[in-house]
Amino acid sequence: MYEEPDWSKPVDFTARVAAIPEGAVIRGMFLQVLWDALTLELNGRLRARRYVAFKNYPMREYVELLGFASEQARATRPADYMRRLGRLIYPNYVKTISGSAIFAVAGHDFGRVIEASPTAYKVGLSPASIVIRRIEHNHAQVELRNVFNLPDFHQVGIWEGAMKVCGVSGTIKTHVIDFGATDFDVYWQEHDS
Repeated sequence: MYEEPDWSKPVDFTARVAAIPEGAVIRGMFLQVLWDALTLELNGRLRARRYVAFKNYPMREYVELLGFASEQARATRPADYMRRLGRLIYPNYVKTISGSAIFAVAGHDFGRVIEASPTAYKVGLSPASIVIRRIEHNHAQVELRNVFNLPDFHQVGIWEGAMKVCGVSGTIKTHVIDFGATDFDVYWQEHDS
């Protein structure tokens, strides 16, 4: 049921964009965080763009931007590239006003970050929903629904970025239902000090 993501898998961005419902939106703060990460990743080859933090933008724009970045970086493994870009999102998001407000109570406790994730997704993506099916010491099972920005690759990277910020390492196995629905089986461990 749960499997390691296939990081060598090609990503059909045209099909992904086409599968996104018309009303699916993402807050500008996430587009800006992605944009800033891309300009670093692509060494300034992109022209400056600013997104308004709490304004909603089409989710299609976000996924198109991921596809554009993959093309510009000449990514031979776009799934792995989406993962690497995802790892940049959480560290930058927690620096925003919204991110710091949501995750301040979690601190560097990855389990608490997971507990706060339904609120973060509710604020940032619509009609996304996150359901924590199980959470216990160093293990969680989470359902991502109506999350259309590549939950099987990009979102895994976002969660891995949160692990890094929290000083833990771990694995995320996925059960992909469709382009907007993926279940995560997450194990993590604290680093020895």
